[in-house]
Formats: sequence, C-alpha cells, structure tokens
Amino acid sequence: MLASAVSHAALTLRFRDLAAIATALAARRGRFGGACSEVEACGLAARYAELRPIVFGPRDRCLLDSLALANFLAHWRLAPTFVIGVRTRPFAAHAWVQAGPIVLNDRHEHVAQYQPLLVV
Repeated sequence: MLASAVSHAALTLRFRDLAAIATALAARRGRFGGACSEVEACGLAARYAELRPIVFGPRDRCLLDSLALANFLAHWRLAPTFVIGVRTRPFAAHAWVQAGPIVLNDRHEHVAQYQPLLVV
C-alpha cells in the first residue's frame, strides 16, 4: 500500500503540474463525499509515519510526502486537506496534509509559520 501511494505520487509530480494535481485532489474529495474522519485519518497517518522510513530517506521531501500520504489515505476513501504554503523571511515553501484542524504529517507549530497558498 505505501509503495503504491509513493510511486503514484512520484509519477504524478513528474508528469503533472500543480494545477492538475489540485484538480485531481479536489475531484477525489468530491467522489469521497468531502469528509475526512479526523480520528480515522490520525490513526492511518500514524501507521504511514511508521512505514515512511522504509521508502523515504532523511532528506526533506514535503511535497512528495504529502501527496503520498493523501494517496495512502485515499485507499480508505479518506480525502484530507492538502496544503501548500509559503513564508517570506527567509523564503520557503512547504506542503502538508490536514484532517480538519489536525496536521497529519508535520507539527502545527511548524506549519503555522507558512501562509497557505493552495488548499485542496
């Protein structure tokens, strides 16, 4: 399951632009009814975090990681919120996944430093 989610995310990032990715994520959310159970998403995200080191190295790859987590959760028909944000000083961009107000693949304190630009 994890390998499939990661490989699908990698191929998506290689061959699609962010607009197409956002459209596909929004369509998935629509197919799944738009809701994402916070409790179920947190449990599955914890499982994803346990398995993640098998596939990912120590380098920061937040966009791939966030898209892979969204794909992983989609297996259980969960459509969390996918967010890309930026900060200006120093400039940085970051991606993360949320279920309601709960950040699933980062710390709330970290993502609070970023202004969301894309929220799907």
